[in-house]
Amino acid sequence: MSASLPKTRITADLTWPAERMSKFIDVSPRRLAQLVEEGIIEKVKRGRYNPFVVTVGYIRWLRDQRSAPPDVEGDKSAAEAKKNRARITANEADQSDIDRGKAIGAIVLKSDFRHCYADAIAQGVRNISKLKTLTAKQKADVFTAIRDVKLAKIEAE
Repeated sequence: MSASLPKTRITADLTWPAERMSKFIDVSPRRLAQLVEEGIIEKVKRGRYNPFVVTVGYIRWLRDQRSAPPDVEGDKSAAEAKKNRARITANEADQSDIDRGKAIGAIVLKSDFRHCYADAIAQGVRNISKLKTLTAKQKADVFTAIRDVKLAKIEAE
C-alpha cells in the first residue's frame, strides 16, 4: 500500500528506525514488522521508515478495519466470551450468596452438620448412660436405635 503524499524534501528524506517508528504509532517493533509483511505499511530501507508514509498507511488500515464487515468467526468468539463472562458473574453472585448465608448461619456445610450431629448423639448417649432408671437391656435398645437413626441420616445425605 503506497500512501500518496507530496514528494517534498522533508517527506522524502526523513526516515526513522523501527524502534522509534513503532513507539510513534504505538505498536511493538514486532507488530511493525508484521504490518510490513502484510503490506499495510512500507519501509524505505532496511529497518528505516518514513514516518509520514507509515502514519498515513496505518491510519488508512485502521479506518478500513473499523468499516469492514464483522468477522463471523470473531462474532462467535465474542458471543462465547460474553456468555462466559455472564456465567462467571452468575457463579460469583452465587458464591457471594453462599458466603453471606454462612456468615449469618442460614447455610451450614454438610461436614459441619455431621460433626455437630455426631457430637449431639454422643452427648445423648452419655446422658442415657448416666440414667439410673433404665435397665442395661433398655439402654442397649436405646443405643441401637440411636445408632440406626444416626447411620441412616448420615448416609442419606
